[in-house]
Amino acid sequence: MSIWGDGSTQHKSIKIIMSESTRMATRQRNLFEKEFPQFIIYNAEESNEKMYSKEDGRFLANGVIGEMLVHVEYSITEEAGEKVYNVIAVYACRTQIKG
Repeated sequence: MSIWGDGSTQHKSIKIIMSESTRMATRQRNLFEKEFPQFIIYNAEESNEKMYSKEDGRFLANGVIGEMLVHVEYSITEEAGEKVYNVIAVYACRTQIKG
């Protein structure tokens, strides 16, 4: 079962890369190193709910995982005809959303 409770693994189908410094910063923030960014980017790309900066060609996407609001900054390149998502930064804050 995934951390989102639905058993979904579709987000694992996208290829992400992270620099060692981004990986270490993500680890220090106690975020799941690869799965959180994959999940956020996958949902942003599927729903087209993301922001784009023309100045530096980067995207910013966010989503709620458990009680955390997670933000992922990334860029997209192509490698052998396949999209590759370069994770630049991952941030999170605890939140409570009431309906």
